[in-house]
Amino acid sequence: MPPKKPPDVALHHECLAYVSKLFKEPRTREDVKLRALRNKETECTVVKTSLSSFCKDAARALPLESVLKEVNKAIFEAYVLANLHVLRMCESGREVPLLDQPFFYNCLSAVSMAGRQKSSVKDLYLRETVELYLASRPASYLPPDCEHLSSGWYQNASLQMATCTRNSVATNFYKRFKRYLKHKYSLDGPSCYSKMRDMFADEYEGDDPLVLSLLPTKRGFECNHLKMCTNGLYGLLKKGGVELPASGAEFRKVADDYWRDLFDIAKFETCNRKFAGEILTDGKAVCIVLRKPKPKQASGEATLPDLTGEEELWGLDPGRRDLFVMVNEEGEKLKCSTREFYGDAKYKHSNAKIKRWYDKSLEVLEAIRNMPTKKTSESTKFLAYVHFVLPRLDMLLVYHMRQGFRGLKFKRYISVQKKLHALCNAITRRVGCKTVVGFGDWSNKDSGGIIKGSPSGPVKRLERELRKHCRVVTMDEFRTSKLHFDCKTQLRNQYSEKRCKDGAVKTFKVHSVLHCINSGCHGMTVNRDVNAARNILRLLRLRLEGRTRPVEFCRSVKPSNHPPPVETPANPGWQLGSRFGAWMKLVFKIIYMIMVFSCNVNGTVEFLASRGADITSYM
Repeated sequence: MPPKKPPDVALHHECLAYVSKLFKEPRTREDVKLRALRNKETECTVVKTSLSSFCKDAARALPLESVLKEVNKAIFEAYVLANLHVLRMCESGREVPLLDQPFFYNCLSAVSMAGRQKSSVKDLYLRETVELYLASRPASYLPPDCEHLSSGWYQNASLQMATCTRNSVATNFYKRFKRYLKHKYSLDGPSCYSKMRDMFADEYEGDDPLVLSLLPTKRGFECNHLKMCTNGLYGLLKKGGVELPASGAEFRKVADDYWRDLFDIAKFETCNRKFAGEILTDGKAVCIVLRKPKPKQASGEATLPDLTGEEELWGLDPGRRDLFVMVNEEGEKLKCSTREFYGDAKYKHSNAKIKRWYDKSLEVLEAIRNMPTKKTSESTKFLAYVHFVLPRLDMLLVYHMRQGFRGLKFKRYISVQKKLHALCNAITRRVGCKTVVGFGDWSNKDSGGIIKGSPSGPVKRLERELRKHCRVVTMDEFRTSKLHFDCKTQLRNQYSEKRCKDGAVKTFKVHSVLHCINSGCHGMTVNRDVNAARNILRLLRLRLEGRTRPVEFCRSVKPSNHPPPVETPANPGWQLGSRFGAWMKLVFKIIYMIMVFSCNVNGTVEFLASRGADITSYM
């Protein structure tokens, strides 16, 4: 090995290399240019199937399992290293680096062991964190082996990590924290905004202590779905000892032949859908990325086709406790609870099976139960988590790959698809594709999981699947559950008494039952979701007929707590009095103007001014 450079000379060379990169013109590979041009005319679609049905005999001999284990191990450690680095930067008051793909690629490279000598980390602060993290590893610890994996697998993994971090921190943090404040402290929207507006301010003026959120981490120890592109295929073949041409442009010329020799791609291609050179797999299931032509965009505003009279209209209200509640014009109701959906999708069976597996493996169960928390804002406590998990990381990863966790996950996916297909067939059983569904625009105000024990169902997946069977029109749900479908009066909540565990009797609001105070409805109580579905159905009919949305369901009109006024029958005497009063106002107005502008006597003017309030009251 060549002799090492002195520290000052090495730092000087690093600075020169960094400055040269700043002024160097960026270069774009030819395959990247071709992909950008292809994206303008085509779009991607995915077909999911089992890996065993997709692989040929030659692919089964490749070391895919070991590659998945090494990459998952590197992802786990890279997330831990990134969290530790952000904590140290916050504690020392330094600026947090840009959490993009190069940052996570550096983290993946830092925690891995390469077959050749790696270049040192350019960021000095990140280099200190890497040294601290590597010192926390056990003496006999075996790092992830990244030989032949850095160009393909690590590039895709770092992009996925950067996307997850951006969604967790930048995109979802503000609205999740706002919902948390509303739920935890019963604050309204303006109060939450006043407490959170300083988060995005350029200068913070408060004296409160600074609270920061950590980055996401790898979820559990199960194998993730990882993307394998052409470069990833090259690394996999190199791991398997296959003789290949040089990487880069030479291999890309023959890459399609290797794909088709190893995998049954022609089975999933059609005349319009062609293989895109990428797959995502966890070793059990595989997602095949195909390209298809983009649909032509209609010019101008999209108009709904006219009704022919053969359609069956449904109003569908999605929700949390009930996946959906829908009503048609004949009064027929259909519903599916979230509990029913997850039961038929084998989630309950899967969770029970996983619990039995953990109970039988005492070593794994002990490691999971005694593991320190990683949700902390102190680097010392986070290092305690690192010291605990690293000696057991290989055992946990191997256990979750050998046990049938991936198989259960794939079976749940199949059961979900079957249940969604059955629900769509039940909705369209009468007139088929002539069914028209007004689908409420699902907001899912608890996507962050603040409401514990109440998971939401796959509403958006149901909508996408339903569009394959019939026409689906997205409807605005504004006030559909608040206004009575019959008289449009604002409904009120019902309350019931409930005895608590301590023996005290408390009054609770019943969310699903609403009461109408209109005397014409005779104190009717309605189900919130059924009422919303009926309102959505009525709005769907109006929209399809080309009529405007009623003002009661528009956002610019405040709801009324009282029923609409009853029209008074015509009364000739009352109308005569109205005309006489209007005529008298006109006469007094004319007399007042003549007297003010014509009289020259001061006393008369003062008198008229003193009587002005009484006279002008008739105007």
